[in-house]
Amino acid sequence: MLKKLTTSIVASGALLLAAASSQAAITELINNGGFETGDLSGWDSSNSVSINTSTAGPSSGTYSAFFQNGSPSANDLKQT
Repeated sequence: MLKKLTTSIVASGALLLAAASSQAAITELINNGGFETGDLSGWDSSNSVSINTSTAGPSSGTYSAFFQNGSPSANDLKQT
């Protein structure tokens, strides 16, 4: 009985260590998605819109991007 309990405890500990040491690989799907390079690398804009990065008010991180265009035309950013 004691041997069975000891074996169960050792096996449980080994499983916990294996689970704790394995890490899921994280793959970035969007290049420079948070504009944290401080520029628009990895992005392309339409309609010759002037787009700047700014440190004013990002929801997270240091930089954000915003459109600077006085015309009512449609504007967009897309990954290159």
